[in-house]
Amino acid sequence: MGEIRAVGITLDAALDDQYGLQRFSAAMHSGVYSTRVEGRRLEKNVFSITAGTSADTRTFKMEMPENVVLYSPMLEMSMQRLALGKQLRFRTIDPLSLTLADVVVEGAGRERILLDKESVTATKVKTRIP
Repeated sequence: MGEIRAVGITLDAALDDQYGLQRFSAAMHSGVYSTRVEGRRLEKNVFSITAGTSADTRTFKMEMPENVVLYSPMLEMSMQRLALGKQLRFRTIDPLSLTLADVVVEGAGRERILLDKESVTATKVKTRIP
């Protein structure tokens, strides 16, 4: 609408001891608009979802594959070590739109970057949804 606005997004996820998603929340704030989505596992593949804005909220159930990844320390470590041209595939969910997607992450090399005033080696990746 012709305006530039800062957008803030927060995401929290709780995993079980096998790194399976148990609960999540995501929120997006931009000026006068905000939206929030919260989910919690009810049974194997079923989550209770509460989604909405300050003006309207609804709760419903949604089926999700058991292997859906929102965050995984194992996946994060695998991406850090991803060699040039090697690929990882996983299924994820956009927690704000509740859209499931298969994702391919490919190693694109390494480079030095400045992080908190310290030079560190970072893994570059290319991400695509096939």
